[in-house]
Amino acid sequence: MKDRILLMAKDEASAQATRRVLEEAGFRVTVVFAEETLAQAAQEEPPDLVVLDVPFPGDEGLRACQVLKGDPRCARIPLVALVGTFAPEEAEAEAILMRKADACLCKPLEQELLVGQVRELLGEAAGPHREEAPRTILVVDDDAQAVEAVRRAAEREGHRAVQAASPEQGLNLALSLGPDLILVGAMLGGAGPLNLVAQLRRAAPEVPIVLMAPPGLEGPVAEALEEAADGLVAKPLSPGDLRALLRQQLLLRRLRQEGQERTRQAREVKDRLLERHLLLGQEHKRLQQAYRRLQEETAGRESFFEMVIHDLRNPLGVIVGALEVLRQEWLQAAPPDLQEVLRSAEQSALQMMALVDNVLGIERLERGRIPLDRGEVDLLDLIRSTTPLVRARLAAKGLTLVEDLPETLPQVWADWGILARVLLNLLDNAIKFTPSGGTVILSAAYEGEKVQVTVSDTGVGIAPADWDRIFEKFERVRRPGMPQELGSGLGLAFCKLAVEAHGGRIWVRSEEGVGSQFSFTLPVSGEGSAFPPRA
Repeated sequence: MKDRILLMAKDEASAQATRRVLEEAGFRVTVVFAEETLAQAAQEEPPDLVVLDVPFPGDEGLRACQVLKGDPRCARIPLVALVGTFAPEEAEAEAILMRKADACLCKPLEQELLVGQVRELLGEAAGPHREEAPRTILVVDDDAQAVEAVRRAAEREGHRAVQAASPEQGLNLALSLGPDLILVGAMLGGAGPLNLVAQLRRAAPEVPIVLMAPPGLEGPVAEALEEAADGLVAKPLSPGDLRALLRQQLLLRRLRQEGQERTRQAREVKDRLLERHLLLGQEHKRLQQAYRRLQEETAGRESFFEMVIHDLRNPLGVIVGALEVLRQEWLQAAPPDLQEVLRSAEQSALQMMALVDNVLGIERLERGRIPLDRGEVDLLDLIRSTTPLVRARLAAKGLTLVEDLPETLPQVWADWGILARVLLNLLDNAIKFTPSGGTVILSAAYEGEKVQVTVSDTGVGIAPADWDRIFEKFERVRRPGMPQELGSGLGLAFCKLAVEAHGGRIWVRSEEGVGSQFSFTLPVSGEGSAFPPRA
């Protein structure tokens, strides 16, 4: 929750100005205009801090200060008084104020000083009081009376004042002492005050510099001096004014140091981030080089793999052809046991050929190297020419094939051979995982400029968690009750790549113990960028 500040002001105009500064700094501000209201508000809802912005040393302001600090319920609430310059006859009122208030800030004042002082007091109110380390105040002035006044004020504040009687000595001490505040006599002999301030700025850029000018100094000279320094005050200064000045300027010094420290920390963070960025850049370059080497090695392995698989296909083709000749010409005359051997050999050879074709097809589809021989394809003709190839397997397992096909379907722009392999893979998958006596259903339909083909079965089904996984390479899902039916994990992966290469989509819906339904869609001829426009 934001800290709450109770502000007592002399009128609405001054209240609005001070309130705006405090609210912009993130505080909650409540405004009152009379000492009775101030005391009542502080007692009913004690604030975190009180700011008195009233004419001092007027009776009303002093009474408000005394009432607030004299009440045990409010005595520990930090009090900041915003005051003007005291006249010599107001020394008693000044003493009371300096004794009662926790901080006095001279008006007009910089916004950051007010906010910094408030935050400092709120920090002290939240915990044990911490004494500020003694500060060094450099007084560059040959006015003995002014120097002595500064020394007394500094000692009362717990600091030390060091005099430099000449500009040269002031520059040397600014470099050697490292002061926290520099006070310069505007009428000091030697180098002009503007030139001296500029030299001190270079020697101690973060140290506040205040010029002490003789009374009555005004006009362009005063404006130039005030612009060059952090502050311009008129001599002589009362002890109260001097102490308030020291507090303000030392607070400004501390704020500058904190800002400098934050800047240094930010620079260190920036340097660390830059170093980290350079290291990441080097690591990125190393990973790129490693990735290129991996790509080269992978390309070499893939080329070798493709060559080996391709070379396997040729002798397999010879074996399949020889077994087909034996089946056609010698199977009926062979003894029953030899017939079974020939059928088993031919079936194994066909499965091996299908595996080799799937491996080659996947590898080429993934690398975009498979040449799709597209043309107008009649899906009904393709289905009717494909189903006879699986009837022997259907009969061997006692399965029934049901064809639920329309009389006509629009043509698709596709590779006949690739689509035939997709359909054969789906039918083979259904046969493999459907128990004896089950049913395989092949259906097709035309839906919204797409043709959908579906292969359903009454098999063991697939768990929903595996619906996407089964289309990945080498993924083999163990089906309940059929541990012996483990495929290569390549058939469905080929189907997915092939269908997507034609601009289509493939998916599965299944229920364990009931069956599965594999579907794929293809755009009709002329739909999509991969297809020629219709005539």
